[in-house]
Amino acid sequence: MGLILSFCSKSQTQTLERNEQAIIDCKICRDKIKSYIKTLEKQERVKKEQAKQELKNGNRDKAKRFLNQSKIYGEQIRVAYGQLDMIIDQIIQIESAQMKKDALHVLKQGNALLKKLNEEVNIEKWEKISDDINEMKQHQDEISQFFNNNRIDEDKFNDDLNKELEELERIQNQSDNTNDNLELPEVKCKKDVSSKNNSKINQEFKSSKNKIIDN
Repeated sequence: MGLILSFCSKSQTQTLERNEQAIIDCKICRDKIKSYIKTLEKQERVKKEQAKQELKNGNRDKAKRFLNQSKIYGEQIRVAYGQLDMIIDQIIQIESAQMKKDALHVLKQGNALLKKLNEEVNIEKWEKISDDINEMKQHQDEISQFFNNNRIDEDKFNDDLNKELEELERIQNQSDNTNDNLELPEVKCKKDVSSKNNSKINQEFKSSKNKIIDN
């Protein structure tokens, strides 16, 4: 039994979570026990065949010894199968508990989300939306009633409104284009004006001077 239990040493992997590691350890142990059982069964068959052969040879004592060894292997096989059943049961229980835990976690998240959604769509918000819709419908009904009372064709009214809007847009666009094409009058620099005035004064001064000299 001690030899069998030595096969069930825990894995040294530290990156996996504890529950996942427990399942892996159990499955490793299960596979090693299965392999051990196959070895025992093979030895059991070999010893039994040796016992048969010794009986044929007339060696009853040797046959009895081989048969005894075969029975010992058979007992070890029985014990190994018992341990294998316990390991398999434990794997099933761990996986079942893990599924229950996962399901509980999902339900917990779902309930939290459902609670949040219910808070976002509370009765007050529904009532406000309903009031807004009713107000818009009432306003539309009042407009329709106005057209009916004044015998106004609502479709024709809307068409005329759209045409008038298009005409205003056309006029506005023409006005914008006209303003863009207008050129501003050239404004002379103050320095240029002053320079021309000075030149005119100098010419008049020279003309007067020449007249005085001639006289």
